Amino acid sequence: MKFYIFTASTNGSISILDLNQPNKERFIKELSSFNTNKKMRLVKYNSQLNELICGDEEGKISFWSLKTLEPMCKNYIIF
Repeated sequence: MKFYIFTASTNGSISILDLNQPNKERFIKELSSFNTNKKMRLVKYNSQLNELICGDEEGKISFWSLKTLEPMCKNYIIF
């Protein structure tokens, strides 16, 4: 079993961090990082589809493939 942290920042960067196994020394290492050029407010991991769902400051939601680190569609959903 793997344990990850997904972070998003207001400068538009998203990082994926590996926490290693519980009850062992913890050395957090960055697995991947990419830039969205949007001020991110929310990030959610969908394990069934291996994707990140990201919400930006303008209320737009985007879906990112973790295989390609690219948006899964060019259109945003606006709420």
